[in-house]
Amino acid sequence: MSAGPARTGRVLVVDDQLGIRRFVERALSRAGFIVESAVTGSEALQKLRASRFDLLLLDLELPWLDGFEVLAAIRQEPATAHLPVIVITGSSVSDTEFEADEHVVLMRKPFEASTLKACVQQVLEKIPDSPGL
Repeated sequence: MSAGPARTGRVLVVDDQLGIRRFVERALSRAGFIVESAVTGSEALQKLRASRFDLLLLDLELPWLDGFEVLAAIRQEPATAHLPVIVITGSSVSDTEFEADEHVVLMRKPFEASTLKACVQQVLEKIPDSPGL
């Protein structure tokens, strides 16, 4: 029995570290995802308001508006309230900090490209098909 083709979609990557951002962009683009990126939390919120994304990869340690604040803001807006988020962090945050949000998965830095792609696929497979995919 075949699992079928891998699901792709539009992903917004938010990380202020250029090296990590490019690594994630390259890995997901090679896997067939449409990838956009943002450097700051404010820029991420602007992009989320302007376009539809299927998934957000969000670093917690951002300048000015951190990942926790971005996550709180997107959960307040109806268009993004249920957006799946993979929180990527090198800090020592606990999984329990995100237990209340069923749409958040925590991924610790550093990670391999194959682990990243598998996590993204797993998260996207849990959400219903949308017409934009």
